[in-house]
Amino acid sequence: MAKPTQLEFIRDLAQSREQELAVEVGELRRQKNSAEVALNRLDTYLAEYTLDATQNRFRSRLIPGRTVTHVENERHFVKRLSRAVDRQRVHARQCSERVDLKVQSWQRERAQVEALERVVEKRRRLAGRKQRRREQTESDTSTGHRLALKSRSEET
Repeated sequence: MAKPTQLEFIRDLAQSREQELAVEVGELRRQKNSAEVALNRLDTYLAEYTLDATQNRFRSRLIPGRTVTHVENERHFVKRLSRAVDRQRVHARQCSERVDLKVQSWQRERAQVEALERVVEKRRRLAGRKQRRREQTESDTSTGHRLALKSRSEET
């Protein structure tokens, strides 16, 4: 096989970079999915806890021994849990943005690889045509020399 041209070498480097970006996109998507799962769990837990706490407040009026401190602790916990949900929501959004940016980078790299591939293929076709023309010219020249030699020998 022929030695790769500089353009083929550049195309191969671009393909390697594109593959690296594809792997990075996959990893970022896994992180995004993980962040979204965690967010959904926290949201669900907050909703369930808030519902339970609301129901308990109504029942607490009937339950002796429930103190103001207990109610304040519940409220404090709900606030902390809400802040955790908000932080997780921000994290999930940031993960999503990182995926989008990396996908855009991958798409640009993919387009570059495709363009390089078209140029490499076009050059291969041109080189093949040149080679066939050169071979045809050599064949024609060789045939012409043989005919010339044959006609000289027939003249003598």
